[in-house]
Amino acid sequence: MTWVSPRAMLACLLLAAGAAAAHDADILYVEAHRAKPEAPEVRQILTMTPETLALLLGDADGGSLLTRNGLDARRDAIATGIWDAMPLASGGLPCVRTAHAAAPRRSFVELSATFTCPPGGMRQRFGVLTRLPPEYRVILGSVREGEVPGAVFADSTRPEVDVPEGGRGTPLLSRFAGWVGLCLLYTS
Repeated sequence: MTWVSPRAMLACLLLAAGAAAAHDADILYVEAHRAKPEAPEVRQILTMTPETLALLLGDADGGSLLTRNGLDARRDAIATGIWDAMPLASGGLPCVRTAHAAAPRRSFVELSATFTCPPGGMRQRFGVLTRLPPEYRVILGSVREGEVPGAVFADSTRPEVDVPEGGRGTPLLSRFAGWVGLCLLYTS
């Protein structure tokens, strides 16, 4: 393992945070969690700005999407407008969404869904990108057994991607540490 000085890490985090903040409005962050390739349960967490969610739902009032009541009122629209437009497949067969939820976070919205999937490699099509301006991107990371192996990027020219399955990377202590690493990869 390579040693990095705390000062260098802090400087890198500050630079990465500044670069990421400049692009948050046109990025959809997606995490995929699967215990192992054969595990049937897959959980995804999708993070975006309320303005992006408003664009996807055709909703003029993005501000109300930062409230629990505003998100609850749009539960069905989120299911059809977001999750149905991002089909997940495994082993060449479609996964079945068994649950979904939405929660406001400080200045973002966190959407989550649980799927039952057949064994095999996962692939996802981000049809939501067709309803967004062309500069939007999806950053898709995968977490398995505390590891974040990297990220895959989708955009309007390449909306369908293989979902990373994890690997023999460095174990990470938290999701935050994983996203810091992902952010560093993205801004490098």
